Amino acid sequence: MRGIFTMKLPNASSAVVERKKVVEYLLARDHSSGRSKARFFTAVGFSTGQWQTLANALLEHARDGGVISTESSELGEKFVVEGSVMCPDGRHRRILSIWFVTVGQRSPRLVTAYPAGDNQ
Repeated sequence: MRGIFTMKLPNASSAVVERKKVVEYLLARDHSSGRSKARFFTAVGFSTGQWQTLANALLEHARDGGVISTESSELGEKFVVEGSVMCPDGRHRRILSIWFVTVGQRSPRLVTAYPAGDNQ
């Protein structure tokens, strides 16, 4: 990890991970920009048949990880979270996840997740 994180994802307890984001992107080996993520996540035991396992790991990551950067726009605020996830193969792997809170909303929504540089 990069150090002690002092900021946590705001409203992480209400974070949202959509089925479609997991099944059709993060675990989709044929998705043009998701296939490298799918290789990583399936290699550590996550699967489309049990997509909720990855969704739950990402929700835990949102609550426990630390925000390492933020970016605001007229549409809302983007948060990059770093931390580890417990994988079905029994290992903890360090990942980065990106969450977005739309203006006027409270719940962060998962944009993407991918392995931290030393896990690839």
